[in-house]
Amino acid sequence: MTEDRLAWTDWRDRWPNAKHSRFIDAAGVRWHVQVAGAGPVVLLLHGAGGATHSWADLLPRLASDFTVVAPDLPGHGFSAAPTDASRLSLDGIAADIAGLLATLGVVPDVVVGHSAGVAILLRMIADRRIAPRAAVGFNAALAAPRAAADSVLLPAVRFLAKTAGVARVISTVARFDGVAESLLQSTGTVLPAEQRARYTALARSSAHVHAVFTMFANWDVDALRRALPSVATPTTLACAPNDPWIPPAETAVVAKTMPTARLASLPASGHLAHEVEPAAAIDTVRAAIQPHG
Repeated sequence: MTEDRLAWTDWRDRWPNAKHSRFIDAAGVRWHVQVAGAGPVVLLLHGAGGATHSWADLLPRLASDFTVVAPDLPGHGFSAAPTDASRLSLDGIAADIAGLLATLGVVPDVVVGHSAGVAILLRMIADRRIAPRAAVGFNAALAAPRAAADSVLLPAVRFLAKTAGVARVISTVARFDGVAESLLQSTGTVLPAEQRARYTALARSSAHVHAVFTMFANWDVDALRRALPSVATPTTLACAPNDPWIPPAETAVVAKTMPTARLASLPASGHLAHEVEPAAAIDTVRAAIQPHG
């Protein structure tokens, strides 16, 4: 099967914040990264299956006060996958993001993540690759791998993953728009048409989907959870009460293991609440920064 990746030339005129996009070679990956604004550095990491479009409305708002750095994760969106597929893991991605930051010559003052992006940021903090003064996680994916897979994958896709392997899953997802639409509906978030179209395009890219499923296969959040009590960075874990993928009660259990974590609420807009409620998301970030500024 030939893997296809979204072509930047086809999307740059309709990709959010494209004027801030650049392509950087670092840590063995050709990255798509958006850099905007001036001031202390805020690092944004999207979740599994997403790309920089997840920060469409947050990036320009934060760029009024900060230098915002938002990459596509390896293999996601317009970023290439590493040659070594084992790098598509929690530890591997954390190390490669650190390599990207070193190449860019930036040191994050604040880090903000969504879903799996939160786990990557906390892994980086626990490994002392970064030492931000504050961290914010929207609907953080900190469940054990089996629970995360059960909540994220639709039954039909999960069945294919168990019986026919990743290649079958990729070809199925890429071929049928209905799978992407069903996944979006399962988030509990009602996205505008243009954002749904971007997610659908990503789901039709076998290269993107291959990276997502490889990441799931390599994911080890149990080791991270054992390290969380050592994370001293003040961390805000913000949850949407109706997130069907990451139940807030699950996040509350994790937060109790972190000495400086606190819980916050997002509007009842599902797993992608930060995309459709950007004002509330920005308020959450500013509230997390204010006590330490």
